[in-house]
Amino acid sequence: MLISGNNIPKVNIVFAYRENYKIIVDDFIDSMETEGIDHNFISLWDKPLYGKVDNEFMGIIPNPDMIEMFDDIEYFSFVYDAYSDFADYFKRSCKKRKLLYSQLMEETPTLSYVDSVNSFQDYSTELKEAFKNYATQFGDKIVDFPELLLTFRVFIEEWKGPISFTGWGQSTTTPYHISGLFVNVLDEDYSDDAMKFERFFINDVFKVYVESARRFGFLIDRNAPWRLIADVNSKAMQYYMHRFMDLEALEERYREVNDDEEFLTGFDALTEGYTDFSQGYIERKPRLSLNEIFNTFFIRSYSALDVPEDEFIERWLSEAWEEILNNRTGDECPYKIINNETIKNKTELYLKIRAREMRMKLSPMKSKKISQKSNVLRKGLVIDDNLRYVNAKLVSEKFGTVKY
Repeated sequence: MLISGNNIPKVNIVFAYRENYKIIVDDFIDSMETEGIDHNFISLWDKPLYGKVDNEFMGIIPNPDMIEMFDDIEYFSFVYDAYSDFADYFKRSCKKRKLLYSQLMEETPTLSYVDSVNSFQDYSTELKEAFKNYATQFGDKIVDFPELLLTFRVFIEEWKGPISFTGWGQSTTTPYHISGLFVNVLDEDYSDDAMKFERFFINDVFKVYVESARRFGFLIDRNAPWRLIADVNSKAMQYYMHRFMDLEALEERYREVNDDEEFLTGFDALTEGYTDFSQGYIERKPRLSLNEIFNTFFIRSYSALDVPEDEFIERWLSEAWEEILNNRTGDECPYKIINNETIKNKTELYLKIRAREMRMKLSPMKSKKISQKSNVLRKGLVIDDNLRYVNAKLVSEKFGTVKY
């Protein structure tokens, strides 16, 4: 029996136990490879931005038009279809082997998609309160909105968390489920390594679970094996993605291999299990490029709010200033006091925030050049083009992945 991973007071014992769990997972993966089975485990410690950024490290969130609700749980549309087929296949496979699938999964998932915009709205409210408390310590020394902005610039350097929506989305404290690519089949304690070992890795059902997940394009979080992760680059998962990109072509192919009577039973029958047709379809259909995937199923995080991201920051700062003035006077503050008080260079402030969130230090000259170019783009006709430019330049400086 493994010692419990919960509430162990000695750090060295906990560390040794965590290392023990790592060995257990590695041994399980080795046993799969020995049996000729490709493993599909992923460590989110190694890939903390999985599903939160695209192939160029630009922040993304799911296209809200592709979010659906089933049994009170929200899903990314193609992820739900893939999961449904996985669940059916896994249950049938367990039944054939006289195993209990219920040992590893509930009848319905416990969690999949988390609405990032609503979650960030809650976070930004807490952030505004934190800044108001910070500004209040200076008493009446902050006499106008420009003075408040100077205080905010200092606050940016001292605040440990994210400020922008893009920064929040890429934070390690933000739930992975904002990507829509995750499905929790159980609700378990992430820190309980003994439970993971006993419930999963020494359970005969687990190998069936792993093979079924791989067959339908899911990765498995090695540190939370009840968490399935859609592998958008796998042919199996791309089968489900293609259905939302080229439905007419898929229907035509389906008609070619089925007579009219079978077709009338419903096109949705195609999703009921992994049919010979779907296997053949995967083999014939060309693989989607990462650009096709991200441009079709996701949107850029800097353009996901109801206003451009830099204007959203300006808005809650204006609200904070109004509330600070209200608290000073005890009377309702006329909005005209702040109505004309705007941030004269939103881009420069946004650049400062994003650079701090990415743990980057830019020279004054580089910051000035980026701000000037972005301000020119702001005057153009393309919505949020200036925000794309700022984020692309920062990503390019740090990762060398984007050219603009």
